[in-house]
Parts: sequence; structure tokens; C-alpha cells
Amino acid sequence: MSDQIIGVVFVAENYNILFLANTKHYTQCVADHIEAVQKNSPHNWFLENPLNNRVLHKLDFGCFDAIGFHYSIRPHDWYYCPTKLYRKLREYSGLKFLFLQDEYQRVNVTINAMRELNVGLLFTCVRPELHDIAYDDPVLRDMRKVTVLTGYVPDSDQNVQWVPIDQRSTDIFYRSRTCPYWVGRVANEKVLIANEFIKRADKLNLSVDISVQEKDRVYGEEWTQCMSNCRATLATESGASIWDRDGEVERAADAALAENPLATFEDIYQEVLEPYDGKIMYTAISPRVFEAALLKTPLIMFPGWYNGILEPDVHYIKLEKDFSNIESVVQRLRDDEALTTIADRAFQDLIASGSYAADKLGELVTESIAGCFEGLPRDNKSVPASAISQMLSSNSRSHRFANAANNVFAELRFSVGHFFRLVVSRDCRGIEKWRRLAESGSRYFSYLKPRLKS
Repeated sequence: MSDQIIGVVFVAENYNILFLANTKHYTQCVADHIEAVQKNSPHNWFLENPLNNRVLHKLDFGCFDAIGFHYSIRPHDWYYCPTKLYRKLREYSGLKFLFLQDEYQRVNVTINAMRELNVGLLFTCVRPELHDIAYDDPVLRDMRKVTVLTGYVPDSDQNVQWVPIDQRSTDIFYRSRTCPYWVGRVANEKVLIANEFIKRADKLNLSVDISVQEKDRVYGEEWTQCMSNCRATLATESGASIWDRDGEVERAADAALAENPLATFEDIYQEVLEPYDGKIMYTAISPRVFEAALLKTPLIMFPGWYNGILEPDVHYIKLEKDFSNIESVVQRLRDDEALTTIADRAFQDLIASGSYAADKLGELVTESIAGCFEGLPRDNKSVPASAISQMLSSNSRSHRFANAANNVFAELRFSVGHFFRLVVSRDCRGIEKWRRLAESGSRYFSYLKPRLKS
């Protein structure tokens, strides 16, 4: 079969949508989000992973009414979106939509890609009132922008076995990772809250399992078990408080660290970051909050926006950012009844209510896509879903050897290039550089492993 479907005429009610996503991501929350996007949609969704299928540019994109990018695939990065695919997408005249997360880094690169691709619909984590400030390019003024959560509640019909508070063996369990200093104060709070509890654990007589090291990350069933067997977990706002449009802040912070590799966050903040911090607050509720609520694990959190969903001391135990009330927080941590009450309230409002279920994202996506097509004439030469499925399968079979070669080349280019960038980087030296290389390698193999199995 050729790369194009010729002579098929079919009038269909539903739209055919090609959705590009990393379906082999190593974290479950990404898989849950990809599924939620399509939840209860009337359209025909065709899911393809450009990290595995590097011959997608050989498809006839005219068969699709819309093409979308999940946030796990970055259109402006050759590794996620090969150059030939990017060029083909640029020529495609149908609706293009894009999900973004971690939008704070080199914003102008993303904006340029959206301009070149003529993206018509953006699903963003930026607050609605900041849409036109964050994405202020005049060309993007007419682009439809829709604020979404970073994650939604997966189908909760799974048989969750809640462990009673008085049977949980660990006082506090928490995992996160260290963010680059240039992301700002909000991102650094993940490390701050972890380090303070580690430092004070003995004095407060707390049993803690807390780490922000890459080697200590846990996933899947192990994560669920750890979260189910702690009396509380920690959380802060997701996101960043610095909106780095052209990499200027990142470069300045790296240069400062090159001059003083032992500098703390506060050192770099005072020297470089303070003028940039807080101009655009790119913050949101973390999917980990929903996971904790589902497992009825109480949350200890800094106060914040949290998309207007959470109320302090109603859905979580409020910990002041200067830790001035940590003694009272620990007292509540000892109170089984108080912990059970706050966990039950979070479960009822966040999970049982269904207000943040995966269906809600699916409905929002369907409505937003319909809004983009409203008033436009529908192409009466829509292709049947079965024919498109056949085309996708034929394309993979016909070009499997070229695809395999392209995959090997891409992984080698990415891994070797990333390795040498870390080696020549001046923002860390000595043992710290080797530690970062080891962490980076571990993360890369975690990322690659699921795709090697496919």
C-alpha cells in the first residue's frame, strides 16, 4: 500500500485526530493524562509516538482533521519531533493543537514553534488572567488558549485498599527532585520543605522517608505502597516563579555557579535571580496531590494558589514557609482523628466529587476542538477510521528498517550530545559533576527503558 490513501470518499460525523504523544513514558501520570485527553470523546483518535515511530513524515496528513501534540512530545525539539516531521506538520493546513507543561524554560523557542506551525489551540497551565502576558507575541493573539490542570484523577474504580492512619508505619514520606536554581523560589520550595523535615526529624521524633535525589525515585506499585503507609506526605506548588523567555536567566545562573560551585540557592537568588522572580507566577496543583487524596494520605503543604481547589486546614495541613508553626503541624501529625478527618475531606472533595476526574479533561478538549471548527465548512471527503488505521500499520511495516536506523541514530546523538554538554558545563565541578552525570544517565535510561521493550 502506498503512503497515501487515494479515492476514498466518506462523510463522517466525527473528526479524525492524529495525536502525537510519548506513550512509553516511564511515569504513570503521563499515561493517565494521555488517556484523559481522549476520554469519552466522539472523535477518532489515532495515537502515535514520534520517539518510536520516526517515519511519521511519510504519512498523508490530509486524512486528519486535526493534529495535536501532547506535552510529552516537544514540537520545537528535534529529538521529540524529527526535522522531516516538523516540516511536514508546518505544511499541514488543518487544526493544530498543543498541550504544554513546564512552559517557563526558553519561552521564545516555544513561541516561535507555535508561530511556524500555526497552532490554533493551546492547552496551557498558565492562569487565564496571564495568558496574554505569558504569550504576548501579536501573532498568537488569536490563538485559543485554555487553562488545564497538570493532571486529573484517573478512573477510581480500582479497588483502593486504604490503610487506617493508626496502622501506618512512617510519619512522613516524600519524593521530589532538585530543580535548577534559575527556575526560581517556588521550585526551590520542593527542596526546602524536604531538607527542613530531614534536618528536624530527630529533634521532633519523626520517622521520615524523604529524598530529593534521583537515585531514590520510586514508581508504580512501590510508590503506591509508600504513599499508603505514611501518616502524611509533603507537597508544594508545581511550577516556577521565573518565566525565562530567552534563556537569559538560565545562562546568568550557570555563570554564577561556575564562579562559585558551592553557592547555595539563596546565594544565587541574591546575586542573579531576585529581579526576575515573581513576575509571572507559573504555579499549579500537582497530580501528586490527587494521588495522595485517592489513597487518603494527609498532606502537609505550604500555602499557595493550587488552582483555587484547595483550602488550607480543610484539604491539607498548612505549614508556613518560614516553618514557624512546625510544632503545631507535628502535633496534628500525632492526632489520628484529626488526620483521618482531613484525609476524608480531601478524598470527598477531590476524588469522590468527580470534579477533577479524567472525564472533565476529555470534555474540555472536545468542547475546545469543537469551538475551533465552529462555523467552518466540513470537508466532505473524510476518510474512514478503518482506512487510517490500515495506513498507519502499512507505514510502520513498509519503513521498519529505516525507522530502526533512525531510532538508533537519534538516541546516540541525544545521549552523546547531552553527555558532552554536562562534561563541559561550568556550573559544577569535581564530584558534583560526576554525581550529576550519574543522575542524568539514570534518568535517561529510566526514560528509554519502556521504549526499548516496545
